[in-house]
Amino acid sequence: MQHASPEVRSALTPLERLQTGSLCLLLAVLPLAHARAAQSIMIACSLLLFLPAFCRPQTHFSDSLPGVLWWVLAMWPGVALLSALWSADPGRSLLGAIQSAVAPTGIFLAALAAGRNPRMLRRVLVGGSAGIALLCLTTIGGLLKGGIPLVSQGANAVLASDLIARWYPGPGLASTFALIGLPLSWWIWRERLLPWGGALVLAALLIGLLSFNRMYWLGLVVLIVIWMVSYRSGRYAPTKGRSGLLLICLCALVTLALLSTTVVRQSGSLSGQSIVQASHALAKDPRWSIWSQWLDSSMQRPLLGTGYGKEVARQVHADHFAPITAEMMDQAGKSHPHNLLLSLWIQTGLPGLLAFLCLMASLASLAAAHARRDTPARHAALALGMTIAMLFFKNLTDDFYDIALPAMFWAYAGLMAGAMRGKTPT
Repeated sequence: MQHASPEVRSALTPLERLQTGSLCLLLAVLPLAHARAAQSIMIACSLLLFLPAFCRPQTHFSDSLPGVLWWVLAMWPGVALLSALWSADPGRSLLGAIQSAVAPTGIFLAALAAGRNPRMLRRVLVGGSAGIALLCLTTIGGLLKGGIPLVSQGANAVLASDLIARWYPGPGLASTFALIGLPLSWWIWRERLLPWGGALVLAALLIGLLSFNRMYWLGLVVLIVIWMVSYRSGRYAPTKGRSGLLLICLCALVTLALLSTTVVRQSGSLSGQSIVQASHALAKDPRWSIWSQWLDSSMQRPLLGTGYGKEVARQVHADHFAPITAEMMDQAGKSHPHNLLLSLWIQTGLPGLLAFLCLMASLASLAAAHARRDTPARHAALALGMTIAMLFFKNLTDDFYDIALPAMFWAYAGLMAGAMRGKTPT
């Protein structure tokens, strides 16, 4: 019979309780709309409370990650900060880089320290579960308050008068949080880290379902394919017949989901006539024009970019989009490129884009190395790999990498990476 190590049995110190409490509250409020002040306060509190852990040599942060990952982890926020030097609005670029690049890196290190301690990990995961549960509650509240048009087309003034529904972040962000939260929910359920893991998976699925977002369904298929590939051998591997049947079902599901979500987003209901109209609307998505126009504008500053921040990029390229009429492109298309990689290139140039890609590649390489091993860390590594994939996939047609999403992504990634690397050495 195996016994837990003394470190696992020992109670948390008062400082560790404060640290886990701050991360727990941060993960609970990150998915909510109209909570920017609470999110900023909890990010600051988490970083300040974990500062002693960053400075103590006993924390063994050097053993937590490969050496190359430490370098690229410093490169990305460094380039984002440096972009303020040539920005048209240095103050705004500096603030944006701190909020969306520097602070999430600190959150990652804080979550990494918590993930290596099993007691701290479970307590922080309670906050992550609360965030997904609250988002599910606000989604249902929005549906009851304004019906399908509200949850599928975004917020309006109706939400402001409802205590629960006003926290609904809109279909784009809600479906993004759902896809980012699904790997975490699966990991909690698979490892039995918390007793309500199965309910958490269902809550994340319900959020995406009610958002009526087309990319959510495609992302769900990508998650299932990653799961099938990762378990291509071993006792969890599906047979060839079951694999073929599952792929056929996935193709049918994607076709039906894309068609129905497009219909609902356009007309708020399903009918024969609206289905025919929706099938033509899929080929006329405005993002093709948006990407083309922003790609043309990016040629003005291809090397260094405009400086960090979507507002700064919009200000610099305002003259380019001024002649474009509303019939050609709506205001949302002029506000940002609706693609994460294109947006980062426009803002930080080639150095920023390469630094971000190198960081993600190093993190994915770490996850892949542990996912191939038949150890308890395999499920955490697989969850980390799926989280990275969902961040890129969901932001192929949009760019939500701003304050809340990067903080959530890096917090989840830190918890999974910490669990992969094991307990803190004594």
